[in-house]
Parts: sequence; structure tokens; C-alpha cells
Amino acid sequence: MDVKSSRADELRLQNYRTQLQQRNEAEIRDIEDRHRETVTNVQDNGNFQLKNLRDAYEVRISEEAEALEERLQNYRAGAGERLEAEKQVQDQELTKLKTAHTQRVEEYKKNAEEQLEAVRKQYQNSAEALHQQAKKSAKRREKESSQT
Repeated sequence: MDVKSSRADELRLQNYRTQLQQRNEAEIRDIEDRHRETVTNVQDNGNFQLKNLRDAYEVRISEEAEALEERLQNYRAGAGERLEAEKQVQDQELTKLKTAHTQRVEEYKKNAEEQLEAVRKQYQNSAEALHQQAKKSAKRREKESSQT
């Protein structure tokens, strides 16, 4: 009986060991499955967060681009206004210079005409004086020729 009982104990232990081994393998498979699920969930969550981060980053870049575009438009508008204002100032200055130049030319013409008129009067007076002298000389000659 000892051999029989020892053989029965050995079979029982072997069955117990096999059951324990199967239970352990089942638990390991279960743990591995849960681990895979957890890893997959972590990866999915990481990918989701990464996508959200990229989307937020793209939105931020888009907002900054819009803000820069607006600043550029404002700068261009301001530069255009400054350019227009400067052009108006330059046009006014040009108009002043043209007016001053025209006035100077008119003044020079007036002075030249006055000088020309003065020279004409002087020549006319000289011509009249010479004519008077010539008449006197002619009268004197006539007198002298009539006296001789």
C-alpha cells in the first residue's frame, strides 16, 4: 500500500502541479492581454494627445500668421499714408517754389522793361537834343552864310 499510496500521491501531486501550471499560464496570458491592452490604450492616448497638440500648434501658428498679416497690412497702410502725406508736402513745396520763381521772373521782366523804357527815353532825349543842336547849328550856318 505504501507504493500504491505513494503512486497515488505522486499522481495527485502531478495533477495538482499540472493544474497549477495551467492556472499560472492562464494568469500570465491574462496579464499579457491586459498589458497589451494597457500599452495600446497608452499609445492611443499618446497619439490622441499628440494630434491635439499638433492641431493646437497649427491653430496657434495660424493665429500668429493672421496677426502678422494684419500687422503687415497696418504697416503698409501707415506707410502709404505717410508716403501720401510726404508727397503732398513735396507738392506744396514745389508749388511754392514755382510761384516764387514765376514772381521773380515777372519782377525781372518788369525791371528789364523799365530799364529798356529808361534807355529808350534817354535815346529819345539824346536824339531830340541832337536834333535841336543840329537845328541851331543849321540856323547859325544860315546866318553866317547870309552875313557873308
